Parts: sequence; structure tokens; C-alpha cells
Amino acid sequence: METSREKMKHYRLRGQEVLIDFDGTLCEFNYPKLGPPRDGALDFFKWLIECGLRPVVWSSRLSLDNGSLDEMHAQRWAIIRWLKNNDFPQCEVDDGRVGKRLALAYVDDRGVAADSGTPWHAVKERVMEIYTRELEKWEAYDERSQASGSEGSDESSTCGSTACNCKCDGARSSEIRPVELAAEHGPGDDQ
Repeated sequence: METSREKMKHYRLRGQEVLIDFDGTLCEFNYPKLGPPRDGALDFFKWLIECGLRPVVWSSRLSLDNGSLDEMHAQRWAIIRWLKNNDFPQCEVDDGRVGKRLALAYVDDRGVAADSGTPWHAVKERVMEIYTRELEKWEAYDERSQASGSEGSDESSTCGSTACNCKCDGARSSEIRPVELAAEHGPGDDQ
């Protein structure tokens, strides 16, 4: 069992880490391929280091939801090569085995600030903005898949999740609208 001194040391170390998402954050979204670096991403990464912080790349590509352990390992090495090929300083690429880890901040294109100063209506608005944007991405992915002749595959005709639990029942993303999700919210949403 950790002593309180050991815990504080652990918290201080993790409190210097900034976990940065990969797809749509460091690189342009081009799933399943690795997109080009987003404008300013390398400068942001270097800025973190200059501030004495420790960038750690964190990606859902490294989740068992997206495949086997071998696939996760291959994805991790692909990200490491991408970082090196795009002149990013050497850093840790989280292997996905721990789950959400303690950090100073989480930088993610799907992130929503929900601290005590953020009203819940603002959180809901941001969630719906992300939801709408993600639907558009998957519709574009569906179109690319159909254009490349992979229309018959199950993956190209679903919302894009391999373990879908978004109430779409595997429907194409174009069949789901944000208003349907908004209608499912109950009383007290404005809290």
C-alpha cells in the first residue's frame, strides 16, 4: 500500500503530464489512416516541453474496443513512427492498458470542459456540436468507403464504432440526427 508521501510524489509527477489525443487533435482526422499534422500542433507540443510539462500521446486507437492486443501494439508503433517522421520530440505514447490516467490536462478534439464554473447548458451545447461534427466525419468516411468499393463491409455502413452503443442500432450515420439525441434528455437538463 502506498504511503501518503508516495501518493504525493505520484500526483506531482502525473501533474506535469498533459495527455494529448491523436486523431483530430495532433493530426487531421483521416481514420483509419494517420492524417497529416494539424497546423500548430508541433509548436504546441514544443511549448508544453518549454513550460516544463510532459506531453503524452493518448489515443482511442490503443483501446481494446478497436481490436486485439496485437492490433493495439501495431497502432502504437504506427503513432510513434508518425511522431518521429513529423519531427515531434520523443515522448511517451500511452499504451492504453491503464485506462484514464491522472494528468494535469487532457487535450482532445472531443473534450468538453465541465469544471465547477461551467454551466451544464454550455456542456450540453458543446456535446451537441461535437456530435454533429462527428456525424459529418463518419458520413464523409461512408462516402469514401463507397467510392473505394468497400460498400459491402459492415464497418462502412455503421456509425463507425466497432462496439456501437450509441442507440443507432448500426444505422448509417446519415440516418441519425442530433435532434433525436436531444429529445432523449429528461427534465432538469439545465442544471
